[in-house]
Amino acid sequence: SATALNYDENAATDDGSCIEPGCADAPLNWANCYAVSETAGTLFEGNTPADIVTLSFNAGTIEGGWDIITFYDGSDNTGAILAGPLTGDIAGLVVQSSGQNMYVEIVSDASWSCVSGQNGGPAIDADYYCSTIVIEGCTDSAATNYDPTATTDDGSCSFSGCTSATALNYDVNATADDGSCIEAG
Repeated sequence: SATALNYDENAATDDGSCIEPGCADAPLNWANCYAVSETAGTLFEGNTPADIVTLSFNAGTIEGGWDIITFYDGSDNTGAILAGPLTGDIAGLVVQSSGQNMYVEIVSDASWSCVSGQNGGPAIDADYYCSTIVIEGCTDSAATNYDPTATTDDGSCSFSGCTSATALNYDVNATADDGSCIEAG
């Protein structure tokens, strides 16, 4: 099919491997610049339980022979491997999950990365379909560790205040004592 993300104009027959997004949503873009000595994962979650996640790489370079990218079918790196571990140029790669989630993990060594300046730009530039990126963190703006980029609260929020239950100004929500307790008497 000429509309498939992995369309091959030189193919004489359709071998059934065409990948087309299963939703009408316009794609969103994922630009990722990974650091040295990093193991980082990104979770793509389907917008509905019926959505299948599709990633289509416009550009991408994973340091050949040293860094790897792996695509897992599911919400973490225990799912079945869809593709990888891969290294080198991944431009043109299209990966599709079998269910609502796809987890992408990048493992880098201690030398080359786009964060350290050797790549000159994002290591990855991909379009993703039928999904959103899940970023776990503290989503409460009143917390001391609030993460404005987080899309899902992971229960890590911490709040400063008086943590002494016998104090006049005890704060039931405080998780870190700030030295403000006023004891009775």
